[in-house]
Amino acid sequence: MSDIYSILNINSGIIKDFHLLADRVADHQIEKVINKNMRTLKQIEERMFVDKGLNVTQQSIDEIISKVIRIASSGDTSMDNWTIRELRIVSYYLMKLRDDNACYLYALDLLDKNWKNMLFNGLAFYLLNSWHSIEPDYRELTSQLLIRKLNAYTESNRRYSLWKNRANLFDSNGPVRMAALLKAKNMSIADAPSLLGFKNTSIKQAYYSDVIVKYVESNHITDRDSIEQVFELHNLDRTKKLIFAYLVETEDKIGDEVRRSQLCRFANSQLGDVTLVSSWAPFSGASEIEVLRLKKAMNLVNMWFLQQIVESFFEICVQDRERKSFWLKYVQNGKVRGFKIIGSTAVKRLLQSNSKIGNMFLRHFIETNSYSSQTSALVLFIKNKMFVEFSDTGALYVYNQTHSMVKKVTNARYGISSTNELKIPSMNVLIEANTWGGYYYYEEGRMTHQGYWQQRLEGWLNKMVLSSDNNNVSFLDQKHDDIFKAKPLPAENFKPQTVSCVETDSVKQEERTAEQKSDYLALEPEASEFKYKIASKVLENGVRVVANTKGFYLSLGKKHYELIKLFSPEQLPTGNIWIKKASLVGWNEILHNYYGTDTRSIGFIRITTDEVTFKDALFVADKTKYKLY
Repeated sequence: MSDIYSILNINSGIIKDFHLLADRVADHQIEKVINKNMRTLKQIEERMFVDKGLNVTQQSIDEIISKVIRIASSGDTSMDNWTIRELRIVSYYLMKLRDDNACYLYALDLLDKNWKNMLFNGLAFYLLNSWHSIEPDYRELTSQLLIRKLNAYTESNRRYSLWKNRANLFDSNGPVRMAALLKAKNMSIADAPSLLGFKNTSIKQAYYSDVIVKYVESNHITDRDSIEQVFELHNLDRTKKLIFAYLVETEDKIGDEVRRSQLCRFANSQLGDVTLVSSWAPFSGASEIEVLRLKKAMNLVNMWFLQQIVESFFEICVQDRERKSFWLKYVQNGKVRGFKIIGSTAVKRLLQSNSKIGNMFLRHFIETNSYSSQTSALVLFIKNKMFVEFSDTGALYVYNQTHSMVKKVTNARYGISSTNELKIPSMNVLIEANTWGGYYYYEEGRMTHQGYWQQRLEGWLNKMVLSSDNNNVSFLDQKHDDIFKAKPLPAENFKPQTVSCVETDSVKQEERTAEQKSDYLALEPEASEFKYKIASKVLENGVRVVANTKGFYLSLGKKHYELIKLFSPEQLPTGNIWIKKASLVGWNEILHNYYGTDTRSIGFIRITTDEVTFKDALFVADKTKYKLY
């Protein structure tokens, strides 16, 4: 019986081996070309997936923002006045409008009514970089616009589709959600940007500050190695302070003295001296809750440190358990707000040898003129009183905050020759027994450590210092209260320019350049007491770039400065001046990093043995030479 192949007159052998012919369709060389082209296409796709931002001059940015300010009052949002490129610039630089409510709202309305998908990148970039630098209301409005446009997106761009699926990461609780998502997916904090399709280097952006803080708290991360790894990725001052506030709160609950000491040393390496108010001072834009956390952390750290100081002083310098126990009680309940140690060089070296306190006490140590005296004094501050305990068996001295002795100790500008200067033997007694078995309490005085002195001193403290009747505030607390306040965001201070929006006419551009050059020439020579606000690193032959309120200067040696570029009206001498590595033709680019995310090119310099050459742009012929001094 014939099979189907015979009926159809088909050679069944060829059919069976047909799949083998596929291997010979393309030879090895063609296959290599195909694979190479596939890799190239993959790279193109990846490049398209990454937003490079805008290649635009600072002048163009300022002109577009000025245009927004001019047109905002009319409320006209039609595209008659705008190009897509201008709208993209607006989406990236909304920050410059945050001091003008009407203009900011107009800009959002303008973007909303003339929406193009290419505006996604600008709004996202602006939000992620400025998360804590804009008012919460503005951030919420901007987030709502972005989320609404993402929800309406129907095309197939990979990045925008990803954002659409995770649109809630852009709202006010987005960082908290991202931290929870990282935890649920068992992902590292370093991978946080990948949840929005960004490279890991984007973790330096302001948005990730809250992500990191919430991630550390929710995962109960307290070990130093993990925290250091976080700081290597992201080291914003805000992030560091809030993480250390959390670590201090955690260690306070655990109550392990060794761990507390380790934490303080670690915090010292990251924040500076943690006993200083400046190390915990609120960051710009700090909320009231965040301010309270920072203040609490500082007080706890200082309490731990003071506890170690009191223990060390009464163990090493005095060896008096009774006085140690008495004062530790007031340290631990937070009543003691500050301290000083006064003694000779020998006393200082003795305390330095103690592993508990190391060198941390040195800022609080007043060295007497006596090199070898063994007598020392511990000064404690409680409310408006200063208490002086001595290492010998002498009396306790208590001074009112207004007493000249307090100023002598707190300033110690000219030193203290001996601890005897802190004693006034002629002072009245602090506590005096009356005929009815009670006591008379006085505002200040001296008291010996005899009999039941603890009970007498405790009664005096409760009545004269710690009671609600004492409304006096310690000068230390007053200083702290002045610092620990919610810090409003700094003003943008953008000033609209009077020039037309986008000048493309080459004649006008040349006229403007000529005007700027004439301005340079018209400036008076700088005085010998020339002062600058920011400066670059020192370059070859001692050259550096500095800036004051007027503009950028070359520092050429022997207090000689040459102006190279004026500030635009809204610029301020804040931020950093960076000098990039020299190009192939030997020019170093000067950059001004402004507000952390806004980097502006100042120009290019080339340094030789006896002169510095400056020009505005790399590929222009115009240049100016300056002599080195």
